[in-house]
Amino acid sequence: MPKLSARQLIGANLSFQLYPFEKVAEIIRGCGFAEIERWGIAPYLQQTGEVA
Repeated sequence: MPKLSARQLIGANLSFQLYPFEKVAEIIRGCGFAEIERWGIAPYLQQTGEVA
């Protein structure tokens, strides 16, 4: 089975939402990612009391 390289994947900044973007880009580039998917907020926010 072929293996994926970091160049075939996209790093997302969702895990780094409390860090400045420059730091996120530096960390993701350091992991070998060539692309970054940027999120301004979490993709889904469940409100208190809301049923999913």
